Amino acid sequence: MTTQSSRIINRLTGRGEVERDGAIICEVDYEIIISQITTGKWEARGRLRVLEGKRNLIGSDLALILKDGRKWTFVVTNGNPVSALYLVVQAGADSLAPGASSL
Repeated sequence: MTTQSSRIINRLTGRGEVERDGAIICEVDYEIIISQITTGKWEARGRLRVLEGKRNLIGSDLALILKDGRKWTFVVTNGNPVSALYLVVQAGADSLAPGASSL
C-alpha cells in the first residue's frame, strides 16, 4: 500500500469577502493552505470566520475574494452559522497554487 503525502507550499491569511452569485455577502478572516499532493497536483483548503454580514455559508456558488484581489471558488465541508466558522476546500478550476493564473 502506498501512502500519499503532501507538502505545504503556501499559507494565505488575511481579511477578505465572500461572494455568492456575484454579490458580496460577508466579510471574513481566512486561512488557506496550499499543498502539493503529487507533481503537478495541488490542493487548497482552509478555514473562514465570518466577521460581518450573512453568517450562513452553506450552499453553492461561493467565492472568496482575497486581500490581494484574487478570487477563489470554494465549498464548505463543515461549518456552523451560529459560530460563523467554516472549513472549506477548492471547488473550481481557479487555483491558488504558485504559478497558477488568477481570475
